[in-house]
Amino acid sequence: MKKEVRWTRWHRYDDNGKKYIKRFENHEDPTGITEQGYTSWVHGTGPLSAEHYENVVTAIKAACQGVPKTDEHKEKMRQAKLGVPKSEEHKKNMSLAWDRRRENGMGNNSAESKAKQSQSRKAVNQNIYHNAMAQLEQMKRQGTM
Repeated sequence: MKKEVRWTRWHRYDDNGKKYIKRFENHEDPTGITEQGYTSWVHGTGPLSAEHYENVVTAIKAACQGVPKTDEHKEKMRQAKLGVPKSEEHKKNMSLAWDRRRENGMGNNSAESKAKQSQSRKAVNQNIYHNAMAQLEQMKRQGTM
């Protein structure tokens, strides 16, 4: 069960533009508090400075680096990407990549690739044939055929 939060954060600025963040109890309302040289209190922490924002981004990147994604997260990302058209830059890069694969003979349509697939299919078919013949011989010996 989630612990109840007993306070909220509020922020304000002084005349020099420095931001102050302070916690107030839930029942307190600091909007009525006014002091010379400060703006009024505003709920939340307000916008981050550019430096603080970069520090937060860097910390998040460091914390998430190398963390594997769960299957649910991968599926969620896949669903979010469905129906989104690819950019022109992406299409161009993919076209170049496939051209390189064809030049190097690594594509599915290369002669070398087709020869390997053919050899693999022949080996599988030979294994199936030999297994079937062995079963027939065994059935003949047992007299079940």
